[in-house]
Amino acid sequence: ATRASATAALRPIETRLARQTTQDIRAPRDGVILRLLAQSVGARGAAVELQAVTALLLAAPTSPETRPWKIDVISGLGEGTRRSGVTLAAVFEKINPRLNQLTADLLQEAASLVVDSQAGLPARLQSAGLLGWGTYAVAGKPLLACLDSKQPTDLQLLAVRTLAAFPDTDVGPQLLAGWTNYSPPVRTEVIEALLARPDRIPLLLDEIDVLGPEQQVKLLRVLESGEFEPVGSNRTV
Repeated sequence: ATRASATAALRPIETRLARQTTQDIRAPRDGVILRLLAQSVGARGAAVELQAVTALLLAAPTSPETRPWKIDVISGLGEGTRRSGVTLAAVFEKINPRLNQLTADLLQEAASLVVDSQAGLPARLQSAGLLGWGTYAVAGKPLLACLDSKQPTDLQLLAVRTLAAFPDTDVGPQLLAGWTNYSPPVRTEVIEALLARPDRIPLLLDEIDVLGPEQQVKLLRVLESGEFEPVGSNRTV
């Protein structure tokens, strides 16, 4: 039964990878589907399935061709395991410590790629998302560099969301530091990110004049009720 479970989990992922290696262009939806499949495996948390899927990560050498799908699989597994209250690092350590080293190597590459203006936007966006699975020590500087007004708006917005998910106390002040250079969409994203964490709300109280009427109402509601919506969630707590 366990072997059958592993085979069932692995087959659609292998099929999706085969599609990517036989096509000249990697369709964006392939990455999305691959990530969702890995997310499902991570959420179930079945050891035999996790071992089968992560074996794919270690079997193929990391290269420009394999890096994108490895990031999709790792990100999907991370999203799935987080739902069950387990960290991806803990899962990888239990299966094979080499997986954490692989992730660390990919994170270091992502930190360089995300600020590379010569890289394509899809690769930079994927790198920005992956950095969220690392530490602020690794991700902070390159993601903050992505908030430069000359960077693509989509990259700026994702950088804000990824940074906001880190609990480090330095994040809030750093997000506000570039306020005068932000475009309206980026300013809105920064405010929403700060409102999502009660410990960062005092920063907004110090800068209340930067809030629009709707955001001021939301801030007052959070202060009165004590309820807020965490970053990356659609659930009020």
